[in-house]
Amino acid sequence: MENIQAYLRHQGVQVQLVVATALIAVARKLIIFDFAKSSSLDLIGLGTAILSLSISYWLVRKPKK
Repeated sequence: MENIQAYLRHQGVQVQLVVATALIAVARKLIIFDFAKSSSLDLIGLGTAILSLSISYWLVRKPKK
């Protein structure tokens, strides 16, 4: 909902909100992740996605000098 409101206000895609939304989606996936039925490779992939999105979010939020 916040992404839609920001788009309507600014008429453009805000990278910070897109990355934050993706990070929330991956976090939800981790919450419902079935550790018993999934392989360790799935968990490594999910961890890699979280790490890369977190770094991306940090880079986007980093104040420009």
